[in-house]
Amino acid sequence: DPKYPPVTTMKQAIRRLDKHKVVQALEEVAANSFGRHFPDVTRHLLRKMWTHIIFTAHGARELARWTKKANPEEAFVSAMFKDVAVPVFVCATTRLAKGDQAVLNYAPEIIDFVKTQQRGMGNYILGSWHFAERIREFPERSINPLDDNLATIVGLATELAFEYGYTYGGQSGNTQKLESYLNALELDRSTVTTLIEVIGPSLNAALSIIRPI
Repeated sequence: DPKYPPVTTMKQAIRRLDKHKVVQALEEVAANSFGRHFPDVTRHLLRKMWTHIIFTAHGARELARWTKKANPEEAFVSAMFKDVAVPVFVCATTRLAKGDQAVLNYAPEIIDFVKTQQRGMGNYILGSWHFAERIREFPERSINPLDDNLATIVGLATELAFEYGYTYGGQSGNTQKLESYLNALELDRSTVTTLIEVIGPSLNAALSIIRPI
């Protein structure tokens, strides 16, 4: 659609969303019913995933501002949507299952998908949403993050999210990765320990959406 440029910022991403779905989501949040049609196990996973994603996105934007090595809004969008295929796949799987135990039966398939197929599917999803090519291809670029400033920034934000306890699906942080990202960006531990304080207000506002879930 020539009316909209390829998406590289959150504002552009929101403009391309179906307005009826946005209104529906806001109504569900206002009524404290957002996500209540999912089984408990799915709601718990999506809640944990959301907290991880939102910390990573806000952290990446702030790190980009600190280092001046990437566009802050592009860092935010790249972090926000890099794993977009995972919640899409989880929700699709949930529709095939009925009840918590049935969803848990699909756990091996979900884990295999995350490990082997999510990057390709994520590229397809973002392409269908008219995201810019460099955003669509970000998951592939993040395979070797130290060769790419933006990928290094998002990688560091991801590891910091794990370190602060924002985990999901049994994933955990990697100290060696964290140190390599710090070195590549010429940052030290004492600098990034203030990150949670800097992004705290905006992070709390974003996380308040999922408290009713």
